[in-house]
Amino acid sequence: MTQIAQMNSSTDFADYIIFNLCKAIELLLRDADKPRHDDSDLEDLQTISEPAVKLHTVYKNRGHATLLFFSAGRDRAFNDFNKAVELAPGDAEARFLRGRANERLRNFDAALQDYSRAIELDPVNAGFHYWRGVFYRFHIKNTTTALRDYDRAIELDPAHAEALLGRGCLYGKLKNYAAAFKDFDRLVELDPTDFNTFCQRMKMNRKKGDLKAALHDLDTMIRLTNDSNIYNWRADIHARMGNFNAAIRDYTKYFKLTFNLLQMRQDDVHLRRGRAFMGKGDIVVALRDFNAAIKLNPKNAKAHTHRARAHTLLGNHDAAKKDTETAAALAAKEPGFSNPAETGK
Repeated sequence: MTQIAQMNSSTDFADYIIFNLCKAIELLLRDADKPRHDDSDLEDLQTISEPAVKLHTVYKNRGHATLLFFSAGRDRAFNDFNKAVELAPGDAEARFLRGRANERLRNFDAALQDYSRAIELDPVNAGFHYWRGVFYRFHIKNTTTALRDYDRAIELDPAHAEALLGRGCLYGKLKNYAAAFKDFDRLVELDPTDFNTFCQRMKMNRKKGDLKAALHDLDTMIRLTNDSNIYNWRADIHARMGNFNAAIRDYTKYFKLTFNLLQMRQDDVHLRRGRAFMGKGDIVVALRDFNAAIKLNPKNAKAHTHRARAHTLLGNHDAAKKDTETAAALAAKEPGFSNPAETGK
């Protein structure tokens, strides 16, 4: 059995890779002549001696492995990328990877410089443009420049899924829904089995208020994977559309899939399923869900409010009064809380 076959985890494999890259650097530093170059040839990889090219590549690969496998290895990765850039300043990938390390170290000015320099060295690399677009969007908060980089990435590679998704989401944030859905539709053409595409398009349809389209995407998502959260989301859409029986079925399916799992607040799901039962007129069954929600979280003001409403409809006026008072006391401690009894929510 080989050494690799005997490894028991991804950590063992990562350690194996790092160890061998460290040995390679040790051997190259010991046996290879140090690279000789002057300032005039730093930008041209062809003028650097072969051992130096090998050494800079190993530094780059070790840094990349460290960045991929070790969340606490950002400083070590940066040092390796920095050494690779010193040995081969014309290597666009080394510049880009140092930018990634700088970004993780929150050295944002240096990261942007590295990304931009990488693009200068390799202007037709769609991935570089995409990552700089992500950087502009989330760190610089410059949506105009982010869109420009996304556009360039897609121009260079029309099938660049990450850039299409990023641009589609950004268009959605800017409420340019026509452009956003065009990108999402293109993604579906490229890969009709990609869960994330349908998930993002569903969220945008929901935000836009197109519940029918959101429901269609949720149906597709359930066919792709049996994730419990999808049933929860679909139940909410059904409830908003007045499809209370379908909402109840999905909430119940969610409970079955998440039994003894803490994927989200169960009291909140009981509350929403109870509201669905209220919507179809099953007050007694709704009361059971409100009771369950309050048992799980006695401080859930909305659950007390809805239970008060159920008690009122059933003629339990003392219990309704008690829940109303409890809800008011809890709501006073929650800034921004609106009483569902007043808002109808």
